Amino acid sequence: MKKIRLKTTDSNREVIVNWDNVTYVRQTANHFGEPYVELHFTDRGYVEVGESLEQIETVLESRE
Repeated sequence: MKKIRLKTTDSNREVIVNWDNVTYVRQTANHFGEPYVELHFTDRGYVEVGESLEQIETVLESRE
């Protein structure tokens, strides 16, 4: 199981994500144009995080 720690956009709290449950990741922006990333899970839920795709990719690569 690959776990990573990220910060949510709504409360800036840290969450630990089991990467095995992530089905896809989407980069988007809010109505102010501020970028964020959505992590979508197998149960159709999702979490909005402040890290960029590149930052998430770097964390994942360091865990291999």
